[in-house]
Amino acid sequence: IPDRKTPKTTNKDQFKLGRESVRDVRFPPTKSPTRSPTESPSMSPSRSELPSVSPTRTEPPSVSPTDNKNAVQQLGRPIKVACAGGSLTRGEAGGNPRVFSYPNQLQFFLGEEDFKIYNFGRTGATAARYLEQSYVKQIQFQWSIDVQPDIYLLMLGTNDAKYWSSQGRNFQESLKQVVNAVQNNLRESPPRIIMAIPPGVYRDNFGITNNIIRNEIRPQVQEVAGRKNIELVNMYPPTSGNNPNLFVSDGVHLNKDGYEVLAQIWKRQIECNNNGICDIGENCGSCPGDCFLNCS
Repeated sequence: IPDRKTPKTTNKDQFKLGRESVRDVRFPPTKSPTRSPTESPSMSPSRSELPSVSPTRTEPPSVSPTDNKNAVQQLGRPIKVACAGGSLTRGEAGGNPRVFSYPNQLQFFLGEEDFKIYNFGRTGATAARYLEQSYVKQIQFQWSIDVQPDIYLLMLGTNDAKYWSSQGRNFQESLKQVVNAVQNNLRESPPRIIMAIPPGVYRDNFGITNNIIRNEIRPQVQEVAGRKNIELVNMYPPTSGNNPNLFVSDGVHLNKDGYEVLAQIWKRQIECNNNGICDIGENCGSCPGDCFLNCS
């Protein structure tokens, strides 16, 4: 999706995020999935400097599922969250991506003390595995593996709508392959994976139509999440319909308010999924229904 710029926004000064708040990673390709990327001074410490803790989605071995109140203390570092997807993850067209993208706003909402958010969005990325734009073929995918995240946020499908006539029949299998690639590359320290049904579009553009997202991509993303037994959030309802205030002029990319809607949905899911298990990212305060033991 082409870059679009909007006028500089001056409101919401409470976002004291700075250009270094979210780790908008741009480091050289690595030769091995187990090798840490070279990080800038504003990024988190390299993986070699961190304790070798391997949390899983359902029962982190080093964090008791009934005492996640102290998860960060037991990990010895903030919880690492990788945000993977296309330009709606990258934050294109919504102002400064390093300030108003959903990963950056998510960092603000979750706080820097307990979480470190990484933006691995790649403009134009698809789930479709037979295209050069396939996310797993991009260096951002390798970077998302190299940081060894504790939580992996995945949102693909918007760009796939452009190629639906030729690639739509492969979408569901391609999306499963993306999930498989994450799981296979992080087998020794499996993250908690949360998948998103992508937002709707206010105006059909760039070959992307709301009809394809609503009737084709939305149910297939839901099907993949169910088959892979991973968590699912739905970005479609709050962004569908006659809601131009969330979009920039192209009708496809979100503005800062639209990205804030996405960030809030991710935040709620990370903090409490109400599945009866105290997952990494949840605690006694945010999710007492799941994290109800050993709470003071």
